[in-house]
Amino acid sequence: MLTFEEFEQWCSQLKLTQNTRSLIAQIRLSPPSRRVQGNYGNVCGNYCSQKMGHTIQFESHRGELAHIIDKLEHNRQVLEYYDQPPPIELNYISKSNRQVRTSHTPDFFVIEVNWVGWEEFKPISELIKKHNNNQTATSKMKQEIGFVHLEKNMLKNTDLTIG
Repeated sequence: MLTFEEFEQWCSQLKLTQNTRSLIAQIRLSPPSRRVQGNYGNVCGNYCSQKMGHTIQFESHRGELAHIIDKLEHNRQVLEYYDQPPPIELNYISKSNRQVRTSHTPDFFVIEVNWVGWEEFKPISELIKKHNNNQTATSKMKQEIGFVHLEKNMLKNTDLTIG
């Protein structure tokens, strides 16, 4: 994990605004906002992260756990990662042309050398279904604090808005 000085240097290197720095600092200090839940067909658990110095929750051993091991824990570009970060507010126009405001807890918040943002894991079939059901919502969601992450390593639903 980054020290305070390393975090400040990283923020300066990425030229992050004070609002963005404050939000990231808040996320870094927050415990997971919820406990993961097992549903039919998935296996929940905790991964003992050497990088983070504590356990990280996962809700899917094939998706989230594999991502933790392959793309987060052993990736030198990833400086820190947090499971179940504080909820974010999503605002969009529904298919019926109504303003919708909802809260959502992403799976991870990730800090990399040259990127920072939320990661959400869903089966591709579910993302396609959600997109087809509400194309307006998918296209209208905007990130308000200065960084957006779209399809970096795999198909993810991470074009989110902070409330």
